[in-house]
Parts: sequence; C-alpha cells; structure tokens
Amino acid sequence: MPTDIPFKDLPRQSALFLRYLERDPAAMRFYPAPPALDALETVARATAPLPFPRREVAAALRRQNESFGADAKVFRGIDDLGKPGGVAVLTGQQTGIFGGPLYTVYKALTAVELAVELRRRGVSAVPVFWMETEDHDYKEATKCAVMEVRPPAPAAPSAPAMVAARGVDFGAGLFPEAEVAAKAVGSLRFTETVGAATRAFAACWGDSPQGAAWKAEAVAALEGAYAPGASFAEAFARTLHWLFAGTGLVVLDPADPGLKRLLTPVFRRAVAEAGRIRAALTRRDGELRAAGFHSQVKVLDGATTLFLTVDGRRHALEQTSGPESADGAAPAFRLKNGGGEFSEGELLELAERRPEAFSPNVLLRPIAQDALLPTVAYAGGAAEVAYFAQVEALYKIFGRAMPVVWPRDAFTLVEPEVAAAMGRTGVGFTDVFAGEAALVEKALLRAGGGGMSSRLERLYGRLDAGLRGIQTDAGEIEGGLEGVVDAVRRKALHNVRNLKARVVRMETGGGAGDAAADAATIANHLLPEGNLQERELTIFHFLAKHGPAVMDALRAAVSVEGFTHRLVELRSLPR
Repeated sequence: MPTDIPFKDLPRQSALFLRYLERDPAAMRFYPAPPALDALETVARATAPLPFPRREVAAALRRQNESFGADAKVFRGIDDLGKPGGVAVLTGQQTGIFGGPLYTVYKALTAVELAVELRRRGVSAVPVFWMETEDHDYKEATKCAVMEVRPPAPAAPSAPAMVAARGVDFGAGLFPEAEVAAKAVGSLRFTETVGAATRAFAACWGDSPQGAAWKAEAVAALEGAYAPGASFAEAFARTLHWLFAGTGLVVLDPADPGLKRLLTPVFRRAVAEAGRIRAALTRRDGELRAAGFHSQVKVLDGATTLFLTVDGRRHALEQTSGPESADGAAPAFRLKNGGGEFSEGELLELAERRPEAFSPNVLLRPIAQDALLPTVAYAGGAAEVAYFAQVEALYKIFGRAMPVVWPRDAFTLVEPEVAAAMGRTGVGFTDVFAGEAALVEKALLRAGGGGMSSRLERLYGRLDAGLRGIQTDAGEIEGGLEGVVDAVRRKALHNVRNLKARVVRMETGGGAGDAAADAATIANHLLPEGNLQERELTIFHFLAKHGPAVMDALRAAVSVEGFTHRLVELRSLPR
C-alpha cells in the first residue's frame, strides 16, 4: 500500500496551496469551486451544453494526434469532444526532453484518472494534455537528472560504489545557438545529432532486470520519437502516446495555425483590455497579500498578458501608454527590452491577419485553453494552483467561468534497495529534508552507535532553550543586553553543531560505513540533486529497471481526492 505524506510535511509549500487543500475560506474566495468530485460533476454538467468551436478543434486534434502516432482510444475521445456534451479534463507542461520530469507523467495520470471518474458518473469526459510548445526556456527543456554509479573515493577504496544523481544537459550541440535563441522550443527540429543524445541517455539506465528485450523496446520508443526531422513538440507527443497507450490521453499543440485562428478574439481582447487586465491583476495581488498569501506571477508596470513573435523571435509585449495615462495618450505598445512599437489599432489588425504571431503568457493561457475546450478541471501542481488565484480575476473580464483547479497527484518511487536501506536505518521519507548528515546520525543510532552525537544533540536543545529563556529577562535589565545574549546563544549553538558534525564523521569512519552508505543511498534516490524526485528524474530511469508495470503501479496509486504526496514501493512489481 502507498504511504501518504501530507504536503504540509514537505518543505517550501506555499500557504495558499496548503490552505486550498484544507478548503480554508480565506483561500477558497479566490476559486469558484473546491476540488471535490461532487462539485466537479456539477461544473461538468453546466459546461457541457455551452457553445465551443467543437468541430474545428476536433479536426485540429485529429490531424495532430494522427501525426503523433495516437491509438484508437484517443480518436474516440476526440470524437466525444466534437459532440455536444463532451468535456475536457486538462493538464499541461512545457515540452521537455525524453518526456520531461516525472511530474509531467503525474499530471497526465491525474487528468486520465479524473476523466475516468467523471465517466463513471455519466459525464463524457476526455483527458487532454496541452503541450506548452511556445516556451523559450531551452535549457530547462533539455536538462534532467540521471542516476550513475560512482566508484569509491581514493581515500576509501574499500567503500562500496555509490549510485547518485547527476544533472545532465542533453541539449548541448543539438541545435545551433542562433536557432535556439530565435525559435520556440517546440518548433525546433532535430538533426542526426539527436541520436548521440538518445544513446547517452539510454546508457545511463544500466542493465535492466526486466531483460534486454524490454530495454531495447524502451530505447526503440525513444529513438522513434526523438528522430532526425522530428520537432521537439512531435517527439514529446509521441513519447506521451507511448507511455499512455490505451488511456485515451489526447495531446494538443497550441501553436497549430488553425487553433491560433480560433483564438483571435482572445488576443484582440487582451490588447484592447490590456490596462483593465493589468489593473485587475494588481488589485488581486493586493487582495492576496491582505489575506496572507503571495502572487505566484509578478505583474510589472506596463505588463500585458501577450507575447508577440517578430522576425522569428518571441517577445513579451508591454503597454507604454493607455487611457489611464496622465497625458491621456492613445494606447501604445512595444516589445519588452526595446524593439518595435505598435499602436493598439496595429495590434488589433495584426491579431486578425496573423493570429499565429501572438501567444498567451502564463496568466492568459488558461483563458486561451478554455476558449478552445469545454474545460471542467485543470490538474496542476502547487505553483499552478497558486497562479489560478490570480487568473480568476481575468475570467470575469473575458466572460468565462473558471474550471475547477485540481491538485495533481504527487509521488516518490521507492526502489527495493532504497526500501531495504530505509528499513535497516529506520529513516523515514521526511527525514531526508534534514540533510545527509542527519540521516547518517539516525542510522548510527539505529545501529547502536552514535551515542556521543546523540548527547550533543540533547545539549544543543538544552542550550537553545536555556539561553532563549534568559534572553527576554536580559533585555528588561538593559536594552542592549538582549542582543548580547542572542549573539552568545548563536555562537554556542554553532560550535556545538560543528562539534557534532565532526563526531558524526568520526563515528561513521569508525566501523559505521554501512550506515553512511545506506544514508547516501536514501538521500540520492529520494532527494536527487537536493530536490523532490519528481522534479529531477524522468520516468525512464524506473521503466528501464522495472518494466512497464511501473505505469500500472502509478495508475493504481492515483487518488483523485487524496491530495497527499504518496510513496510508492516498486519492490513487488511483476518481473
């Protein structure tokens, strides 16, 4: 059974996200409905009969997914979206190399299972993955972490080899720098150089316990997707279809000229209402701060919600003057960081003539999505949940109802050797956030060692509590004395912590090497590169070692209303 970890026990979780999960009224005022299946079903039945460009969108989706190698179930879903009554459960992500980080898979899984649940309730729901193909962050799109075997250090040749995460940029040399700078990532087309990158990635997998045939199948799938002549978007979409075969996941590329034509009214309103939109977002920023929350996306002076592609380069569009200007000047716009200038009329005419030159920013993207699709839910991570609190203010301007914002499922996959190390040491998942030294200490204590470090930890606590206890009293005796006591406390605690670290290293070197190795194994696998596993590793690390049953295990672990971070052990997967 998966183990549930509350999000509040994970580091760096925003107050807005946590209180949204709790359905706190202070957070819920920024959202139209809670993430609950009954509420979602109500939204779905209200959305289904509304007018959407169903026929045109279905035609574009059919054309795209045919080129992506989709299976028959995908096309049945597209047919359902083309009919009155069909609704979309949406998610999305930037197109990342080799399928992107694990959370990309988790987003798609959430959308798939949420659509399944709605279908059980009689709603014709279809999961749709919106590929953010127009993003320009090439370095982010081409980096991922791999697990590699590191030999023992020369100072300790008898120590066991260690498996550790290493971040790799697979984008180096794939495209000329000038092309990367000028084009959206999704539009870049691979050349023969992609073969070397794919082989280098597959070489990191090691030998598969599932056998050479399965590894060869996985390599062939990647090589078929990331092939010379394929665009980044096509490769990403083909990888998704291979991973989610049989689930009905529809993939959408918003850069499609036909879809851009349908978004002309959105682009025109974003130009004509630029000042009003910015004012609404500024007010929402104040409302969020007053409620004790943050704005996920910073809205700068003059910012609009649009990008404009000029001479092949995508630029943020800024408003330099408008009706709210002190001099009453006519609305005017320019490309951020200098460049071309445009009147409002010129941009409105351009949106009619060449809508493909425009693209939405992160705050306008949900409006664009819902102009094309009858979206009833968007499955996203904590940051997306937070920025929807800002986007809610824009739905009113565009005259649309906001879908239910659904926190995606989140997992950490625990491999057999990691689970065994956790069992031997007594280390739990949340212990990894204290750092590797703390894991070593806990492992030493479990092994019967580490007595001195444990006594030092107790001393640390007593010193901290004792000195804090007299700090306030000292301030009452003399104003500056409180600061003196605080400085003494900090220095004393610093010295105790340094002594404890030295003791831990000595105890580890004195016959407790196995405890250190176990701690390193746990830290490297559960918190690779110091981040949650889902942000660093790709699904292929696990597929190569454990076979296609990994996807089945993840689907079985999805809990659409659970809203926790789940540990999924892979030890019992069929071989």
